[in-house]
Amino acid sequence: MTTMMLALCLLQPPTLSAEKQAAIAEVLKPWRTEDGPGGVVAIYHNGEIVMQEGLGLADLEQGTRLTPESRIDIGSITKQFVVASIVRLELEGKLSQEDSIRKHIPELPEWVEAIKLHHLIHHTSGLRDYLNMSVMSNGGDLNHTPDPDELIEMMKKQRETNFPIGAAAMYCNTGYALLAEVVKRTEKTDLTTATRRLVWEPLGMKDSLYDASADLLVKQRANSYVRNGQGFLAMRLRASIVGDGGMLTTTGDMAKWSRFLATPTEAERPWHEAMLKPSPRPFGPGMRYAGGLFLDKLGTATRIQHGGDWSGFHAMFTVFPETGWSVFTAGNDGTQLSKQMNDQIARILLDLPEPAAPTAPAGSQDWTPLTPEILAAYAGRYVLKPIELPIEFSVEGGKLFALPQGQPKIELTRTGEREFSYAAVQAKFTFDAIAEGKSPAVVLDQGGAKLRGPRGEAFAATAEQRAAWVGEFWSEELEYAIVVTEKEGALQVKINGHDWGAGTLGNAKQLSVGGFLTITPEGRGATWPAIRVDAGGRASRLLFTRR
Repeated sequence: MTTMMLALCLLQPPTLSAEKQAAIAEVLKPWRTEDGPGGVVAIYHNGEIVMQEGLGLADLEQGTRLTPESRIDIGSITKQFVVASIVRLELEGKLSQEDSIRKHIPELPEWVEAIKLHHLIHHTSGLRDYLNMSVMSNGGDLNHTPDPDELIEMMKKQRETNFPIGAAAMYCNTGYALLAEVVKRTEKTDLTTATRRLVWEPLGMKDSLYDASADLLVKQRANSYVRNGQGFLAMRLRASIVGDGGMLTTTGDMAKWSRFLATPTEAERPWHEAMLKPSPRPFGPGMRYAGGLFLDKLGTATRIQHGGDWSGFHAMFTVFPETGWSVFTAGNDGTQLSKQMNDQIARILLDLPEPAAPTAPAGSQDWTPLTPEILAAYAGRYVLKPIELPIEFSVEGGKLFALPQGQPKIELTRTGEREFSYAAVQAKFTFDAIAEGKSPAVVLDQGGAKLRGPRGEAFAATAEQRAAWVGEFWSEELEYAIVVTEKEGALQVKINGHDWGAGTLGNAKQLSVGGFLTITPEGRGATWPAIRVDAGGRASRLLFTRR
């Protein structure tokens, strides 16, 4: 009897001390609201639920609250489930990660033959990101993304890559959209049905699905929102492609997945080992990419992790295999709080110290009062490098506003000692310390990229330098034109019929547009014979030839 009782005790998940519960509750305070969106949080130990909670509203119009049963969009966390399906198919002998993508999607162009499935898994294919190309094609609007058939047609016309196949690592949604297509074609069914057989049912995940069509009705769906001047704006964006994102799940289903990653059974071990096999090429300092999962450390703790963002949703899932702890946080409030909260909760669980204190005090009550003199020191023109995007900061009514060139003016909210944010697009500006009455530079932190912008005046282009850019440039790959005209000394850019507004010449050979596009000339002459476009970093070297 004593032996049995001991075994039962050992199987029980650990409980959290009152001190840790209080610390975690403090972390979650921003989501604890009666009338706004929030998020869900779950803590697991070896796959057992230690804590789970929904905070805030799943639907503001209906007043429905978020609960652990809410189905919430997890964005790019989806990618690991596509790889899990690929690995299961490989273990069943139906494909190999060494297969060329053309073995499974033969209508792709011949030059793609060298791209293997493992290149797509590890983001080393060099393929351009279809989302970035969609933003460029649609005037910055993501409401019109391609469907799977349109993606294949887009890929059939591509002639070049961002970099030679296998030569580098760059995050690429196109690769995972193609992997999802491989799963569907191999299983001869839709992605939800395929993944249910291959992954979800074997692990006991009963509530997950892919949000694969705009008219799909989903019970207990959480909607997403971003804050605007009047309160909250509902986000209605649904992608037609799933696999790179688009999975809806619950805290209960993520418990089953965390169990698989933290403590696989003997039968699951080949599947597990293939999932966690890292790319031979580092993804970043101290980081490698495995099967839809980043492998890195939080402080001294080994971590398996991935985040996700889509249309106001944001999520973070982390596993600490050495201790069995896992944390899942997912929000619907258009911020990036899930990432910050996940790290903070993990540090509490693992007794890890907080990172070195930032220059800004942690609490707003400790911030230096925002006097007119301090605000004036932040005001002025800054130019973000290397995209050469000017941002004009101004003070109105005791508040700081930002005006990126070609974009609307936005009111910023103070979120740190020298930090100001705009939650709707998850943008954070941090100013350098004031010196001689002015801040010399600002850093924009958005979408995982940090761009530093010193104070500076715009490049003063001559009439001849501006004239070199004027004309119509055609892309055989994308089958549309970029038209550059000059009006009152400014270069106006229209792409695929959409007006992108005035571009900024950082120098005679670099034209930045909308804070997203960087255009450089190719060739020589009084007018450029061709141009290359970089769309947000993930779709580059796009060739447009003058006509």
